[in-house]
Amino acid sequence: MFINTIPGTTSRLIIVDHEETYGRHVLERALRVMKPSLCVDLGCGNGDDLMLVKKRNPDSRCIGVDIGSWNKEKLVAIQLL
Repeated sequence: MFINTIPGTTSRLIIVDHEETYGRHVLERALRVMKPSLCVDLGCGNGDDLMLVKKRNPDSRCIGVDIGSWNKEKLVAIQLL
């Protein structure tokens, strides 16, 4: 799962699971008590985390930022960009 690298130069991971939620369950739990009026997601990907915010707080202003534009149409369509 890991390879030897010089620290700080590159990721040691050789396998990346893009289906991993990176703590989405923590976000879902926090949104039960939080009512954010603004949410900014750096590295938003396809906007899954922002969609959770919108689901719990429809009036929240959500902004997604990512390095690529491959999901731009989807994010604009669901008003996350």
